[in-house]
Amino acid sequence: MVPAASIDCRVDGTPGTNDMPGRLVFSTTADSASDVTEAMRINNQRELLIGTTTRTANGGVLQVSNGITFPATQSACSNANTLDDYEEGTWTPTLGGTATYTVQTGTYTKVGRLVYVSAMLTVNAIGTGNTKQIEGLPFSINGSNNDIGATIGFVHSAANSYVSIGINAFTTSIVLEARAAAATGSSGSPFFGNGTAVRVTMMYFT
Repeated sequence: MVPAASIDCRVDGTPGTNDMPGRLVFSTTADSASDVTEAMRINNQRELLIGTTTRTANGGVLQVSNGITFPATQSACSNANTLDDYEEGTWTPTLGGTATYTVQTGTYTKVGRLVYVSAMLTVNAIGTGNTKQIEGLPFSINGSNNDIGATIGFVHSAANSYVSIGINAFTTSIVLEARAAAATGSSGSPFFGNGTAVRVTMMYFT
């Protein structure tokens, strides 16, 4: 019977200065030496290498072969210097109601509390959809910190002619505040209509 693989720890390499070992190696072992596969090592540069035996010169103290995985549900850490979340994915921007689209795509990247989103919408028929608000952000905006940075990269066939377009955001919605004429306040003028196309990018904190 072949024994199940296990983790074996050994000192490997030629002793260095002051008789300190060259590296500490953790390997999987089975029934023979030919089955040994190195799992990770601590080298004599005080670096931890996981899944690789080749260090990156001037790299970090932790070096891995194919990335670091965070849990699907964030385990938040109160330490301000700890990265506790990373995620990439897609989301579906929508105007709600009965609006239909020829293009309706969104992507996001989340690093810690910082979220970067992009959205591309081309409205086929506005129906009862919202005429100035894109809904469906993948993460809620921090209610105590509404600092955002946003840009509009493309607009085609807007519902009206405008002199400026501002962007605001609340909870899980992006609000396009368009001004049809010079004014000191926001305008309630409709932005989306039949055939309107827009590309928006935004960064915000959760």
